[in-house]
Amino acid sequence: MIYWNVHSVLWEITMCVVLYSTVLVMELVPVVIESTFLRKYKLAMGISHRLHNLMPLVAVFGMGLSLLHQSSLGATYGILTARPIWYSPSAPVLFILSAVAAGAALTLFVTIFTGKLLSKQMVPDNVLNGVARLVGFACLAYLYLKLWSWAATNYYSRVPDRALGVEILDANTPYNFTFWFGEVLFGALVPAVIMLWGRMRHNRNLLMLGALMIIAGLVINRWNVTLSGFVIPLDWSPGVRDVFPINTYSPALVEWGVSIGIVAYSWMAFTLGVRYLNIYPEARDLRQRRVVSEAIPTTAPAIDTLPEAPMVVATDESINPEMPIVSLVEHEQTPADEGGEEQGI
Repeated sequence: MIYWNVHSVLWEITMCVVLYSTVLVMELVPVVIESTFLRKYKLAMGISHRLHNLMPLVAVFGMGLSLLHQSSLGATYGILTARPIWYSPSAPVLFILSAVAAGAALTLFVTIFTGKLLSKQMVPDNVLNGVARLVGFACLAYLYLKLWSWAATNYYSRVPDRALGVEILDANTPYNFTFWFGEVLFGALVPAVIMLWGRMRHNRNLLMLGALMIIAGLVINRWNVTLSGFVIPLDWSPGVRDVFPINTYSPALVEWGVSIGIVAYSWMAFTLGVRYLNIYPEARDLRQRRVVSEAIPTTAPAIDTLPEAPMVVATDESINPEMPIVSLVEHEQTPADEGGEEQGI
């Protein structure tokens, strides 16, 4: 018999992950039905239609589960007062903001990268620009709160155990460099500029680079948060730092294999989905547009102009200069005029 510890943060994370996986399945079922032979069956199409109607509610429910999952993941570290290097009231919010920025950045990257591989425009440009701006503002919010959290724990207040832990990390690990360069500058500030500056945002290569920088910054952040607490020994008695050595860690070959395998499996699943499912219904083939644009001439063909008629200039000196110009034009008589003259005669 299993006794659930409903007061544990890990229990909440587990339940959120399970329920969120159910939400993802519900979102994917209509795509599978409408992209395969199942669309021939009325029952399957009816299920797909009903799920489409429920999608707004399902999306809101899934967003709530995702926020709960990420905040609880940050609280797993932030509530541990026994490890001052981890203890931080802002950790849940930082985990939420970093997940929002990195998740949207990953979606942006795979969409643009897939379009380049297939020579297609997967989504309209206004959608890409809107998502990029969202990512940029999420990076700024994350950067703002992160700097305030650092200032609150290192400048405006001083916890001796935390200060000692930071000194140990700076002396034995590249924690200081990875924090300021990897998380702050490389993982948040520079990508925010790329995402929010219009001229740089319209460059798709720079947009992909900024998205990769955000993803790398998230990985560095999770690495620093997780391993920093394990490097520093627990200070349960005076002089423990001199008794117990500083912990060290390097990934084993099996861990590298598992990590690479998970990434490879996700890429394989995504590529199969793009190949056989209608994930991007508004995708347009850029090669056809290029062929059509090349078939249409860019300049209109030259029109042969007729030779200009020679200008006739009257040189008769007997013409009175004060005579009206209309009197110089020879009047062409029509048959009706000739008949009228004959009748007058």
